[in-house]
Amino acid sequence: MTALRNRLQQWFAAASRKQKIQAVLLLVGVLASFGLVISGGAAPQQPADEPSTLYFAGVVVKLIGVLLLIVGCGVIVMRWARNPRRLSRGGQMMVVETIRLSPKQALHLVRVGGQQFLVGATDQNISLISQVELADPADDEQPIPIGQDFNRLLQGFLQVRSSGKE
Repeated sequence: MTALRNRLQQWFAAASRKQKIQAVLLLVGVLASFGLVISGGAAPQQPADEPSTLYFAGVVVKLIGVLLLIVGCGVIVMRWARNPRRLSRGGQMMVVETIRLSPKQALHLVRVGGQQFLVGATDQNISLISQVELADPADDEQPIPIGQDFNRLLQGFLQVRSSGKE
């Protein structure tokens, strides 16, 4: 029992915030499901000494429904928590797009006022790569489609940098 408690403490110390939230949601879901099974759910329509197979099938269907509801709520909460655009309503600063290069490295296209910047981020460092000028001002009002315009923008940036070194 002590070994299990020590392993849980080590995991908790090393786990990320997202992993801790997911573990708590899973624990709440399992405890709620266990509570439903223990309590017997709704009262059966038949006398207690003659439970039918339809009654048990109904309990299983309700249990699956509750589990799906818990998982669905967890997914919605996790998506809401990681959406950077929900934090920038009415503000001057917004992350337009993020592309992950590895689990610990990312490129962010950040809009501050009317300007846009390409920022590189790792666990240890955040650095400004370049100010980005979009060719069409209408692009500022529309989100950049993932995998299309940002890749073209990055290729153009790399070509400009390589032509400047020659």
